Amino acid sequence: MKTHRPNIEFYGPVAQHDQCCPVMHNEHAVLDIGSGVFHPSWKAQRKGWALIKAQTRFQRLVARVVFGIESLKGED
Repeated sequence: MKTHRPNIEFYGPVAQHDQCCPVMHNEHAVLDIGSGVFHPSWKAQRKGWALIKAQTRFQRLVARVVFGIESLKGED
């Protein structure tokens, strides 16, 4: 399967893109222009969805135990 590469057009301090939200597929993701990272849509964020980045072994342990996230193996 081919990976989607979003088309991003910058208009000064704002941008337009075609990346869908990973949580609510009928909504657009939110692009953080400063970091280049896509976040869940505003609607998904209002419902409590967010991205997390576990950087330390302790943070990965908490993510696994508290949130049940099994895919955090410390990959970079």
